Amino acid sequence: MNHSRDLIGKTILGYRVIEQIGSGGFGTVYKVSKTNESGEYTYALKHITLPTETQYNYVLSSMGGDYEKADHYFKNVLSDIVYEINILSSLSEKNSNNVVTYYDNEIVKQDNPIRYDIYIRMEYLTPLATYVRNNEMRVNDIIDLGIDILSALDLCHSNHIIHRDIKDDNIFVNKDGKCKLGDFGIAKVLKDTSKAASMKGTPAFIAPEVFLGQEKYSNVVDLYSLGIVLYKIMNDSRLPFLPAYPKDYEMDDVDHAIGRRLAGEIPDLPTNARNEFGEILVKAISSKEQRYQHAKDFADALKDMKNHLSNDYLERVINKNMVEAASSRKTMSSTMGGLSDRTVGVDFERDEREFSHTLKISPDELEGVVNKYVTEKRYQNNTINEQTMKQPDTILNSESQNKVIIEQQSPTNRTYNNLLSVTDASKPEFNGIRDILAEEVSVPTEALRQASRNHNNSVVGLTSKNIIIGGLYPGAGSTFVAMCLARALNYLSIENAFVESPINVPELYHLLYGDKNAPQPVKDPFNRDAFISYRFVTDEIIEDYAVTNNSLKWTDGSTIWYPVNPKGLEKEWTYHHGLRLLQFVKSPITIFDVSNHWNHEYVRNACNDANEIIFVCDTMPSKYARRDTADNIQLLNEWRLKGKSVHVVGNRDVPSSSEGKIEWLESMPLAPTFLVPNIPHVQVIEAQWNSGIVQDDASIKEILLSACLPFLKVILPETMPIGAPVAKKGGFLSRLFS
Repeated sequence: MNHSRDLIGKTILGYRVIEQIGSGGFGTVYKVSKTNESGEYTYALKHITLPTETQYNYVLSSMGGDYEKADHYFKNVLSDIVYEINILSSLSEKNSNNVVTYYDNEIVKQDNPIRYDIYIRMEYLTPLATYVRNNEMRVNDIIDLGIDILSALDLCHSNHIIHRDIKDDNIFVNKDGKCKLGDFGIAKVLKDTSKAASMKGTPAFIAPEVFLGQEKYSNVVDLYSLGIVLYKIMNDSRLPFLPAYPKDYEMDDVDHAIGRRLAGEIPDLPTNARNEFGEILVKAISSKEQRYQHAKDFADALKDMKNHLSNDYLERVINKNMVEAASSRKTMSSTMGGLSDRTVGVDFERDEREFSHTLKISPDELEGVVNKYVTEKRYQNNTINEQTMKQPDTILNSESQNKVIIEQQSPTNRTYNNLLSVTDASKPEFNGIRDILAEEVSVPTEALRQASRNHNNSVVGLTSKNIIIGGLYPGAGSTFVAMCLARALNYLSIENAFVESPINVPELYHLLYGDKNAPQPVKDPFNRDAFISYRFVTDEIIEDYAVTNNSLKWTDGSTIWYPVNPKGLEKEWTYHHGLRLLQFVKSPITIFDVSNHWNHEYVRNACNDANEIIFVCDTMPSKYARRDTADNIQLLNEWRLKGKSVHVVGNRDVPSSSEGKIEWLESMPLAPTFLVPNIPHVQVIEAQWNSGIVQDDASIKEILLSACLPFLKVILPETMPIGAPVAKKGGFLSRLFS
């Protein structure tokens, strides 16, 4: 329910509410006034409602429907907010010149359900965004603005407070032109404790690491956002990467500009600062390592620069066009019946209208913007060449006792008229298998164990990789193969994540014996009497909760499991949900099991951003005659033509002497990267009865690691010696590993 209009005309803290002057994700701000014999007094009043309906329902659900525990939880949250208000009041006393002054507050409690209305009276000032539109600003004023706010940030950071929402709406100007920082602190407490809140932000100003949300960030994010504020003013009120003023631009340009910046691209110098000033601003919004690390460093750079810039440049008015446009609009409004200044301000400049959607943009929409840019950039940079189209020439076939058969396949003119409808140039065809079924080699168990000892979770040279794996047809065993890869990486102590696609029929939870092995509830750090229960990430995403890294993770050695709720999803899984999932799950290696849903929009977009794509097939020849198999093979070749790294993996391998082995290998659309041995069903069942998975069986896991070895050599850095097989005799293998 919206209570904003209900407050107009009421008296709170002895002041009459005149009008609403602003609103944000964590409150609404009003202009309030009081008149007595000594004069008229005007202030700003911020109103915060705790909890919102969404917040309360989330916490109530996590408390098992216990209303008393939910109420107690929010009492603790309120205590944190009150504590933060006191800190902010103390800050304004320490630096009233550069921090908005906080005067007093009132808290009104309601019951059934519990609700707190928090009112905070503070200094009434003009937001910077409004001030810039209506007042001429010289370069000297912009430099002083930066120095003023950096003074406030230095005070905040020295008191261990990160503002986290620096923007021109949260910087204020008093009647003397002095700039002050406001609207902070309380939002930090609310963001930390309100996991139910839909994640809204200010993407036009946030640092890339805040958007990514996958690592702890420091106070340098405030310096970055201030850099964007100053850059925008010095760039004719255009944010980085927008067309230069006065060129027009469309919504797609806005999205593209945000995407470029959040993807880490560094902009050119701003239009009105093609000098040292511009270089300082660009440094402030560069990568984390290259930015100013302390507010004082940033401020000192501005002060030093100001001392040797020419007076002509310092006195230059940089927003003259904007002020003239605002003045003409006000004149127009007066001739049309006197529209209010606030109405004129809202409609004044296209910047404000265009960015109104980005200031409240949801995470899935924002991630779509960034991923769209990254994908476009990759397609621009990718060129398909002969080397890209070549596939591995070897097959590593694991059998018992760690025996490995290396087989080589070479191109031929075999046709797949019954399976493929692509051009001859794109057909992956080969023969010659009988001629080079060759040498037995062994992968010594001790070598594998040594490889495990050599590695840890922080592997030098290992960059994040996304692997999409699915069946060439239903029943090929892609989940089994994906779990083999995850546990092979676990055996080498390499951190990885296994994600079950939400569009699959849920099975991972049961395969992992989730009722017994899923994380148990832990105590809530904010409430000693409450517990945090394990929740499925896909449920939180589809319910639009704020998924954070503080959620319980299903950690199993070096693997983190992300199963889908076995009860299924309550809503349809969309492309935007998929973007949030892809953005949330960050691991050195992430394996996405998509079953055989290759044509789903979510899977296609995930493949656009994948490093490796794996199609799994098994030894059942009848499945190659299926129509969907032919469609998936054509899709496989489309990915290859786009320059993607595509693999075929054979599952349920049979001994080389088995009848039909040659025909099976030749029927594959690509020479397989590796073959997974057929594990006796009785061993799979025994592992499940013991509440485990067969991939962790001591008698099997090294065999499976040997099988996965060729693919691991593809995705892991060359600096990682992972126990390459050693040939028993000279020949092809000795040349391969020499």
